[in-house]
Amino acid sequence: MVKAAEEMARTDIVVTGAQIQAPFVEVLVLNSGKVHLAQFPSWDVLVQYYYGNSTYGICSLSYTENIIPSDNEWTVASIYADNSLSQQEVFDPGILSPGEVMLIKLKLDPQPGAGTINRVTLSSPNGVV
Repeated sequence: MVKAAEEMARTDIVVTGAQIQAPFVEVLVLNSGKVHLAQFPSWDVLVQYYYGNSTYGICSLSYTENIIPSDNEWTVASIYADNSLSQQEVFDPGILSPGEVMLIKLKLDPQPGAGTINRVTLSSPNGVV
């Protein structure tokens, strides 16, 4: 338990941006902690959003390895060396190392409404949100 608590204390993720690129939503996640993160199928991604005529919905998305997610799925589109998004990761491919930024792509059904304010919540396998 102590080891798990220490790992959680060194883990920190921050959503630095999100945008709709129809029919997908793209979210940027910065690893601002000191722990290398992976095990993406074990991550939780929850979206609270408005669609249609201001109908409120909550969706827990499933992870997929596919580059193009299907309805109510998410995937890691790319991992970048830093916030500039100019260079993809070189070392430890497929692992979100400290200081790196992960671009996740998700697809919601129904799609978010235009001009709505929505929330994406991510949780790493060790429980850090």
